[in-house]
Amino acid sequence: MLLVASLCSHAALQPDRTRIVFNANDKATSLRVDNRSDKLPYLAYSWLENEKGEKSDDLLVALPPIQRLEPKATTQVRIVKQASTTKLPGESRNAIFLQYA
Repeated sequence: MLLVASLCSHAALQPDRTRIVFNANDKATSLRVDNRSDKLPYLAYSWLENEKGEKSDDLLVALPPIQRLEPKATTQVRIVKQASTTKLPGESRNAIFLQYA
C-alpha cells in the first residue's frame, strides 16, 4: 500500500490573471508574473499547450521561454503571434493553455 499526501503546497510564481483573451487582430499580449518568495530565486519556464496537452507553438509562442526571477521580482511573459500566422483558426474561441514551471 502506498499513501501519498501533500499537507502543504506553496506556489512562488504567480501570474496576474488566470485567463488571457487574445483577439484575432492582436500581434501580442502580455501578463505579469511575480515571484512571491522572500528568499529564493526561481527559474520560470513558459510554454503553450493545446486542448490535448501537447506543446503547441505553431500559432502563438510564449516569450521568453525561460527566465530567472529573483526574490520578490516581477517580470512579463509575452504571448506573440507567429509571423507565419495570418489568422487564428475558427470563428469561435479556441483554448490554448499557457503553462509555466
